[in-house]
Amino acid sequence: TRKHKGFCFEQPTTYNEKMWFLKLANRDPLLTTCSDKHAVRSYVEACGLGHLLKEEYATFSSGQEIDFEKLPSPCYLKCNHASGMNFVYRREEKINERHLRWKFDFLLSQNPYCLSREWNYRNIPPCVVAEELLSMPNPEEDIPEIQFFCFHGEPKFFIYNLGLADRNGNHKNPIRWALHMDGTVIEDAKKMNHPDRSLLVLPENLSEMVSYARTLSKPFPHVRVDLFNIHGKVYFNELTFYSGGGFTLSSCTDLQRECGEAICLDGYQISEDAYEKGAGRIRDANNRK
Repeated sequence: TRKHKGFCFEQPTTYNEKMWFLKLANRDPLLTTCSDKHAVRSYVEACGLGHLLKEEYATFSSGQEIDFEKLPSPCYLKCNHASGMNFVYRREEKINERHLRWKFDFLLSQNPYCLSREWNYRNIPPCVVAEELLSMPNPEEDIPEIQFFCFHGEPKFFIYNLGLADRNGNHKNPIRWALHMDGTVIEDAKKMNHPDRSLLVLPENLSEMVSYARTLSKPFPHVRVDLFNIHGKVYFNELTFYSGGGFTLSSCTDLQRECGEAICLDGYQISEDAYEKGAGRIRDANNRK
């Protein structure tokens, strides 16, 4: 039996085991499109949900191409091929443009596939995206993000996040809760749940968000659909196929079992490219499909 990090790949049963199996087996090209934070816009529009998209101002294939004088202010800069590579540009705030361009050039040279074998990132043409910066009417208020964990087109539970990023776009530890679809807290995720439940205020249009999650997740055995909600206005954030790189909810025994049972692996088998020697170390894998 093949094992990795204690996972069984011959007969995967838990949520994390099946996510790792899919990382090595699912080679649907749509995964690459939907993992690309620029290209995914075409998928969202094809689903009839273009109204959920933030305004996109420009894309740049290198940090050196960024023309700060022509960017709207404020705007959100991010890499399209990975998470956590963000910056909020405000013209009135002095920045080291040379350093920021160098930083983005370095980030664009990285490939998440080399770190966690997430095939969906392997062939994304990297670029920097400049887009609309979302904010609440009260700048001191955090934007709620809801992450729907969907299985074959059906949301099974969701995570409610507050304070995912600081004012500069850097990720920080959010306040969060894991919830059943009826809005009750999942006690099995007690290590994740914030103790102050008075901060947990679900949006009145939650059912609308659930409908969007169903539509966006329909083609996939599993995907996390991330949506923002600003006083009832819903925005698309991203689609995540392997939450936490395949290491998530590890302390949640019941959720691991229930979500594992919700993923059907019929027809999937580990791809030959998963056995390529040194595959995890290459930067440009376009010729090694």
